[in-house]
Amino acid sequence: MASKKTNMSFYKNKINKYYDQLINEIDIATENNILQDGLNKESISKINSKRESWLEKIKEVQMKNVVDLDNIDHIKELESIRKQNQDELLKKHLFKSGSFLFVKKQPLDKMKTISIGLLIFKKGYLSEFTKKNFQKNISIEPKDQNSFYFVDNLNEDVFEHNILIKFFNQVAEKELDDILEINDEYNKDLSELKIDFVRVKSIENSTLNQIFINLKLKSLTSLELSHMGIEKIDQKALEGLSNLKELLLDRNCIEKIEENTFKDLNNMKDLRLSDNKIEILKSEQFNGLENIENLYINANEISSIIGEPFKSLEKMRCLDLSRNKLKVLTPSLFTGLEFLEILDLNHNSISLIENETFDNLKNLKFINFLRNDLTEIQKNNFKGLLCLEELFLGSNEIVKIEDNSFEGLKNLRQLDFWGNKIQKIGNHTLKGAHNLEALNFSWNKINCIEEQAFLNFKNLRFLNLKCNNIESLEQTMFQDLIKLEELNLSFNNLSNLQPNVFLSLVSLENLDLTGNILPYIQKMHFNGLKNLKSLFMRACQIKSIDKDCFKFMSNLEILDLSENHLTEIDFERIKSEFEQEIQLVRNNNF
Repeated sequence: MASKKTNMSFYKNKINKYYDQLINEIDIATENNILQDGLNKESISKINSKRESWLEKIKEVQMKNVVDLDNIDHIKELESIRKQNQDELLKKHLFKSGSFLFVKKQPLDKMKTISIGLLIFKKGYLSEFTKKNFQKNISIEPKDQNSFYFVDNLNEDVFEHNILIKFFNQVAEKELDDILEINDEYNKDLSELKIDFVRVKSIENSTLNQIFINLKLKSLTSLELSHMGIEKIDQKALEGLSNLKELLLDRNCIEKIEENTFKDLNNMKDLRLSDNKIEILKSEQFNGLENIENLYINANEISSIIGEPFKSLEKMRCLDLSRNKLKVLTPSLFTGLEFLEILDLNHNSISLIENETFDNLKNLKFINFLRNDLTEIQKNNFKGLLCLEELFLGSNEIVKIEDNSFEGLKNLRQLDFWGNKIQKIGNHTLKGAHNLEALNFSWNKINCIEEQAFLNFKNLRFLNLKCNNIESLEQTMFQDLIKLEELNLSFNNLSNLQPNVFLSLVSLENLDLTGNILPYIQKMHFNGLKNLKSLFMRACQIKSIDKDCFKFMSNLEILDLSENHLTEIDFERIKSEFEQEIQLVRNNNF
């Protein structure tokens, strides 16, 4: 009996010491606030009243924790833990009826004055880890390096701390005069959580599942573990997390994904592994993700893809493999991705696309090959892409496009070849892509465009041929471009425009001829351009312009004739030809 009383006394003293320290902290804060200059009796009364209501709640919870000691089974449990020298675990059981956190700072971005501070109550124990880190983290941004704390393995304390910060920033502003109570119901209803302020080396087997159970995170479907320095995820680290729909593991240091790591994530829709150090993709790595729709593995160091890693991901809509080190695309790579709609491969080192690589991607709408090492587009490279709408091939090393390379791409709307080394657009270069709306060949070395290169392109609205070596335009080159709205021919070597070369461009609104060599501008050059709104001919070495050259352009709003060989008299005459007000850019340097 004496031993039992001794044990109870030990635990009772531990409880009372905890609450005595808390009350002392509140009393000091109260006294400091009362001593402020300018406080009237009413304000002082409110501060004291707030303190009294807090103390009443504290005493109530303190008594409950003490009464719990009357339970002999509870004492036995405490004794067992005490023998293990696990002080935090002991406190977790000792304060099961509730604990408090006194907060002196206000939540992030909240500007209201707090008279004493805020008191947070939790039915259960708030760990020393949370109390220690919470106070400094609530008033700083997560990007502040000084706010990070380091742990070897992801643990329950890290989650509790971030849940409390999320709760505090959501609720504190609304309930500044009340005790803020966080309970199991808050955790149960939590649907998304971002872990901040921490650097973690690894996620061990079963860790997350146990955390979810202990903290009752039954509704959590979105978990962000980004920018945490994670180096390793054990094979069974994610087991049991079948409710997760979104998992962000980007901006870490993960080098390897074990087989079947994601096998229990059968409701996952979005998985982000961007900005890690993954080098190899292989079969079995993505097992279990049969319902995934978006997979981001961009900005890694992937140079090798072995087998058919995406074979079971039949519902995937978006795959991002950009900013890796891929060199060759093979037919087996995209097996199983029949419903894929978006494929991003920009910033790799791809130099070869093997035939039939895209044969099964019948629903693909978007491909990005920006900044790779392709030198040639071959006839069967894009075979089978019946739904493709956008194709970006800019900033490669492409010299040649085989005839009929786009045969069958009847849904292609945008095609971009900027920044390559293409010299020729032949009559059959673009054959099959007649529904194009935007076509970009800027920053190439084009010196030849055959007369029927754009034949039957009646839906084309934007054509960019800027920065090439084009010297002349065939008179009927644009005859089918009846919907063209914007034509950029700037910075070529055009030295003479054929009469009526733009005659068919009845929808054209913007024409850019900047930086060509067009000393003599004749009226017949612009026949048909009645809907033109802007015309740019800066630095074209213009010496003369025919009278009434622009008179029929009743919709023109901007005319740039700067940096030419024109006089003020020329400008005044040109301006007088317009009935409408226009912006005439004239600052000549000659």
